[in-house]
Amino acid sequence: IVNSKKLLTGDKQIDLRLHTRFIDFPEHGHDYMEIMYVCAGSITHVIGKDRITLESGDILFLNKHVRHSILRANRSDIGINFIVSNDFLKQVFRNVRNDPIMSGFLMRNFEQDGEGEYLYFSTADCFPVRNLTDNLIYALAKHTPDDSAILTQIVSLLFSYLSYYRETLRSGLRVTSPDTRLKQAVSAYISERYPSATL
Repeated sequence: IVNSKKLLTGDKQIDLRLHTRFIDFPEHGHDYMEIMYVCAGSITHVIGKDRITLESGDILFLNKHVRHSILRANRSDIGINFIVSNDFLKQVFRNVRNDPIMSGFLMRNFEQDGEGEYLYFSTADCFPVRNLTDNLIYALAKHTPDDSAILTQIVSLLFSYLSYYRETLRSGLRVTSPDTRLKQAVSAYISERYPSATL
């Protein structure tokens, strides 16, 4: 599990990193939401049994419960990883709580023992989304402590635009782990049979 405290230094609640290339990135999880934006080339993620190849301009949202690996990227494959803390997302949620796509995704990300989930958007031909993503990269690269409100607004707008251009959503899936399935089965059993439940 990649820990956000190692990546979000100081008082940062959101940051970016250039994606590692030239080697497979093994299966891992995060204690934060990760957003990948492909600037050039293509990058392939493996989530459960799914292979998702992001092309230039595509965006992939991974909630904090999902595990994934990433296949080797080459010199021409440029990806940006956004590391987004729960505290930052709670500020964004206030602005998008009525959003039909992103509000539910955010709510499930906040759950303590939630399911892994991803959303894959093909936004290469959607100028407003690409423009907002470029603005987010620029704002984070030039980040100052006074930028928090601006960053919150940019991400809120990005979430809203992705719902507005819902045809760009190529796939979204909840990936339920065996541990999660067991917890859900136990909770259901207790809820339904608590007067007569046995070990």
